[in-house]
Amino acid sequence: MRHAAIVSRGLVGVLVLTAVLVMAAESRPGEGGLGADSPALPAPVLKEIGEGVSIGAEADSWEALVEKVQPAFTWAGRDMLWIEQDEQGNPRFTLDGAYVFQPEGKPARWVLLAFGDGADPRGFSLNYIRRTARLYEENKMPVHDGGSGDYAVVKSHHPAAGTLYEIGWESIRSAGSSVATEERRLYLLRDGNGRWHFVGEGVGPGVSKFGYNVTCLRSVESAVTWTGVPDRPVRIEFTVRDSRIEGGEMPEDRVPRRRRDEYSRAVLAGRMPAALQWIDDRPYMLAEKGDMFDAIVSHLATWTIGWDTNRGDARKRTLEMWADGVADLNPGLPRGEIPEGTRIRLLRYNETLERLDLLQKSKRVAPHS
Repeated sequence: MRHAAIVSRGLVGVLVLTAVLVMAAESRPGEGGLGADSPALPAPVLKEIGEGVSIGAEADSWEALVEKVQPAFTWAGRDMLWIEQDEQGNPRFTLDGAYVFQPEGKPARWVLLAFGDGADPRGFSLNYIRRTARLYEENKMPVHDGGSGDYAVVKSHHPAAGTLYEIGWESIRSAGSSVATEERRLYLLRDGNGRWHFVGEGVGPGVSKFGYNVTCLRSVESAVTWTGVPDRPVRIEFTVRDSRIEGGEMPEDRVPRRRRDEYSRAVLAGRMPAALQWIDDRPYMLAEKGDMFDAIVSHLATWTIGWDTNRGDARKRTLEMWADGVADLNPGLPRGEIPEGTRIRLLRYNETLERLDLLQKSKRVAPHS
């Protein structure tokens, strides 16, 4: 039995639905490199499992649970994957995630859950629900309104190194008027001798709808390069676009904001299992034809938290914050028209909050200084 120990934070804003796609800089899968495959108790620790949900397997520890259910690979301290063959002899992949179950007054146990008829898995942490991904031809993958579902495709083939498979693992979570669909992307290599290797977890797309008029969309493009190096045969590069789109029901006097796109890049490479590494230290946007510096600043400000409810000086501080931030991060950026396609580095979400707080404090103390 082989185990792949990978720290994979996934889209870690699983309980704050919009954070899944909006705060890409703070929610990056695989960040931090390789980690222990026998973790401390992961959140959430379940106190009850609800009607229609049962325990499919249990043990006193993570190691004992792995030994009991015998997955082909484990990673992220709670995820498991099994490989079987279907009726046609094609590989079929089953994915599941372990929980810690600790009823009041009883010791904690590691468990795999089974969902019966009528049970709602959306009440559980995103991603950690048993799914089976069968092999599809790449141009015949299942597609529905929420995403691609659970699937496996041959991503690339090399005559000497083997066949690279991409596996999609989808989850849907809802809370109030917000709904999020997240798709994880896993990569397995079957080498020329028929042996399976866990390459790692990449970046998957997703969509979340916040209220009635804002959609957060993550789209991902990936490219495979075969390296020719036996112990690190493949390199997968990802270009991620996180978008915020306004539409739907809106007041008659409200003009929808221009779509906001942020980009970031990542790579899955190195000895297997590999940890996802982010190439860019912060997100960036691409200037469109005719974009002016002041228009970019205004565009970024209108998407900043609090803009809709703020007026007067508060909005001026937000504009000032973005003007200074864009200038600081992009030395030499023209203050007039910006050439189309120019990469403009952006403040991270937490940085906008910090800068706005400092600006607000400076305005309060200025009369007394």
